[in-house]
Amino acid sequence: MTYLLRVCTPIRDWDKVSGLLNSIENGQIIKHNVDKLFPNRPDLDAVEFIMVIDCSSDYVKMLRRELAARLSGTIGFFIVYKVKNAKTLNI
Repeated sequence: MTYLLRVCTPIRDWDKVSGLLNSIENGQIIKHNVDKLFPNRPDLDAVEFIMVIDCSSDYVKMLRRELAARLSGTIGFFIVYKVKNAKTLNI
């Protein structure tokens, strides 16, 4: 199956998930950017990471559990979508 993973987190919490995201195999990064939201609070700069992953549903369950544990207690979030037709993503 093909899935779309989106992770958004403040830059101060990026280290909690970056290792896991870098370890994902069969993934293609679509977007990775940092938005500066508050000039006086650089620790709250928003990191957005979007990736397409070709993997099993068991791997997605493990990924969800791991991301939930790592982002617990932060204002970061993640979303995993199942993509029915990867061609519609234009990647």
